[in-house]
Formats: sequence, structure tokens, C-alpha cells
Amino acid sequence: ASALVVFVGTSAPIMGESVETSFYNKMNMPLALIMCLLIGLSLYLRWRETDGKEWVKDLLPALVISLVVSISVILLLNIGNAEYDIFLFSATFALIVNIQMLVRVFRNGFYFWGGHLAHIGFAIFLFGVLASATLGSSKQVELPRGIKTHVLSVYLTFTGPQPIGNSNKYSFDINVDENNKIRTAAPVMFYSDYNNDLMREPYIMEGFTKDLYFSPISYIDKTQDNGGKASQASLKKDKSNTVQTHGEILTVEVSTKPFISFVWLGILIMSIGFVIAILRRNKVNKLESGLGK
Repeated sequence: ASALVVFVGTSAPIMGESVETSFYNKMNMPLALIMCLLIGLSLYLRWRETDGKEWVKDLLPALVISLVVSISVILLLNIGNAEYDIFLFSATFALIVNIQMLVRVFRNGFYFWGGHLAHIGFAIFLFGVLASATLGSSKQVELPRGIKTHVLSVYLTFTGPQPIGNSNKYSFDINVDENNKIRTAAPVMFYSDYNNDLMREPYIMEGFTKDLYFSPISYIDKTQDNGGKASQASLKKDKSNTVQTHGEILTVEVSTKPFISFVWLGILIMSIGFVIAILRRNKVNKLESGLGK
């Protein structure tokens, strides 16, 4: 068929923090902050009796180190939000304390590492969440086909829509030039007969220091525009079975998610710590069962 699909353009962004998301972020941040502080403070408490002066003395090195590291990161990354600053300090404190504890029990064998590794993983996970929330940026941009455009420290070139198999889906390929390394992002749009609406599938380009997130908004072929109306456009093939190129514009929202890899690294370390903790518990149970016979 010559007519492939009609895309209805929209000026409303697909991405962006909604009111509901903002509400839950504000509610969850104090909980995570309290958890981090308790993770650090509780490890210095002794069974049944804890001397207050000794407790403060034990805490002092970790508190000082955490404060210095937190201030350094805040100044380096220019994090000006007081809530985020306190959140960073609490996560750093939990990390420093558990690293200290892990060093203390390191020679006792890996069975004693589980809890501390899980807490370290949790702190790293929170670093990833914080970095993504505070250092991320987003920009909506129009990409004329074949024109290189500078967006958020990378160069983007829209190369055109490509059909996906025998479906009615199309990937809108974008060459991403970052430090002379070119990769291809392929967000997807298609018209759904079931929903009777335009469906969009973002594309995530993963990296160690940051992820790039491409959320398609609309595709317009001005050569098919009727009366100058940019509210709708059609993808059509000519007789040579090639997609028309003149006047094609892809509107996409590009977002950066810095250090999102810390989230996955934290989850991995938490999982390892959890498994070690289970192995230790099973070993203790077997020893107790043997003594009870």
C-alpha cells in the first residue's frame, strides 16, 4: 500500500514530571533519608547497653568524613537544593559507616559481609536516584531530516522512518554523534486501531555515566501538509518504494539521566549481600540444629 500511516502531531510533551510523581517524590525522600541515617547510627549501638559518650566518639569519624565528602560533591555538582543536600549526606553517611564495618569484619570471612554489602548497595542505589533527579536535563526539539542539530551536548541527525517488519510500526532513526562516536537511536510511533490513537515507544541509549532518553512526539511531512496545517502528516512511499525526504520533521524530547548505572550497580550489590546473608543464616541454622541433637 502506498499510504502507510497518518501521525497526528501534538505539542504536549510526553515526558516530564507530573503532579502525582512530584508528590510521591516529596513523600518518599524523608523516608529514604531516615532509613539511611538509621542504617548508619544503628550499627554503632551495642546489645543491651550503649554508653552515650562512646557512641558519639565512634560516630564522629564517619560523620566528619561524610560531611566533607557531601560538601565536596555539592560544590562540584552545584546542587543547591537543601533537601537534596541533606539526602546526599545521609546516603554518604550510610555508605561510609558500612564500608568501615565491612573492613572490620573482612577477615572473618564472606559470611559476615552480607548485611554491610546490602547497605552499601542501597546507598549506591540512592546516589543513582539522586544524580538522575538533580543532574538530569530535558529538551524538546524539532529534527529536520538530514540536518545535524546540537542538543544537550550531542549532535542529532534524523535519518528517516523505517518500517518494522510487517507491522504498522515505524522506527524514527536518529544518528547520535557524541565525541565522534555515532550510535543510532530508534524511537517508535504507530497508529493503533485498537486505541484509535497514536502510540509512542521511547528509546533508551545506555551509557556508564549517563543514559539518553528519546521520546517521540510527532512526525510531520510538510510536503503532504494541506493548507499549511501542521497538525497532521502522512508517511507515504513513492513509486520507487522510498520514503519521501523533503520537509520531514521529527519532534522528539531528549532527556539525559546521569549516573543511572549507579541504580543498577546498587541493586546488584544489594542482591549479592542479600544472598550472602541467606547463606549465613542457613549455616547458622544447621549449626544450631546439630548442637540441639
